[in-house]
Amino acid sequence: FGDLPHDGTRLVCLALLAEVCAALADVERARLLYELLAPAAGTHAVVVGGVAYWGSIEHALGRLAAVLDRRAEALAHFGRAADEYAALGARTCAARLRAD
Repeated sequence: FGDLPHDGTRLVCLALLAEVCAALADVERARLLYELLAPAAGTHAVVVGGVAYWGSIEHALGRLAAVLDRRAEALAHFGRAADEYAALGARTCAARLRAD
């Protein structure tokens, strides 16, 4: 993932990659992505200028933690993501979270 630009698109790219990684249950890459996303916990994936909102980084971390079989961590991330979505009124994101 070293080729990803270090600009306003990076966090969204990492969040999208986390979603693909979780869908594929790719443990090796989940470990790498978790480490890259962990410092951004508590933030959100937003395209520069607010053009698009991809969701809570806690949600992405929860999906990766689940792939890594870290159940307690996954549940904690999902809980924080649920709180963030509720505070924002982000019902679509909350529905995606419930599906996970």
